[in-house]
Amino acid sequence: MRSYEVARKIFSFMEFCGWSLVVIGGLMAVSMAASVGEYGGVGAAVTAFLIGGSIAAVGLIFVGFVQAGRATVDTAEYTQQMLQIARDQLEVSRRGLKGASDAPQSFAAASSREEPPVSSPYRKAEADTPNESEAEPQAAEIPENATMYNGHMIEQRGNRYFVEGASFLTLGNAKRHVKNLTK
Repeated sequence: MRSYEVARKIFSFMEFCGWSLVVIGGLMAVSMAASVGEYGGVGAAVTAFLIGGSIAAVGLIFVGFVQAGRATVDTAEYTQQMLQIARDQLEVSRRGLKGASDAPQSFAAASSREEPPVSSPYRKAEADTPNESEAEPQAAEIPENATMYNGHMIEQRGNRYFVEGASFLTLGNAKRHVKNLTK
């Protein structure tokens, strides 16, 4: 999820410019100090060295700002990833709350949509009492590889998500499409 590619390229160019300033400033400091030192004495050589050194210092400060900018971009990307994980966990929790009679499940079990084993105490009690809804399957049942979101079915086939014939790479994009449909 590298959504800040332009910023990264700009920062790479700016870092190159900063390191170039460091190298140019260093070369200027040495060469100017050597050439001025022959004619002007020690004071002139130190002054020439300070000019080149200050250019190199500005380059280093520039590189520092670039690295701070890159850290900001990294933070933004990690924040996007954390928000996506939180949204996915929220969706799994909502699915778990829909089936109040089901046994409590862990995040991994709910996300893989596996049913708890029949030997669990919750399922054993349900298995002892006949349920009329099991005898008559409803026509509006949701397939195992699909989920309902705002009244629309989002079906997963392979690595794609489908909403009313439209195909999406991520579940988040499919949900955004459903939100646009319900507006």
